Amino acid sequence: MRVDLFLKKAHLVKHRTLAHDLVAGGQVLLNGQQVKPAKECKVGDQLLIRLPNRELLIEIVEFPKQNMSAKAGESCYKILGEKKITRSELF
Repeated sequence: MRVDLFLKKAHLVKHRTLAHDLVAGGQVLLNGQQVKPAKECKVGDQLLIRLPNRELLIEIVEFPKQNMSAKAGESCYKILGEKKITRSELF
């Protein structure tokens, strides 16, 4: 499954265009490497997602088989780490 599509279907971001922009902008790393939005990911891969107020490190556990609720989307990944980013750390 494409990285940007996984982010959307697992409800890590609300819109696929936002997922695409995050990956293309280098805010999402796949196994520590910057990738393009269409890069295929697999079960066991790790994603580091840099959002405006936090960094999230997840491991892909399974792929969503269909559109699912946000709560059900959480079963597709395991959170390995989370770091809140304060405004002072941005500058």
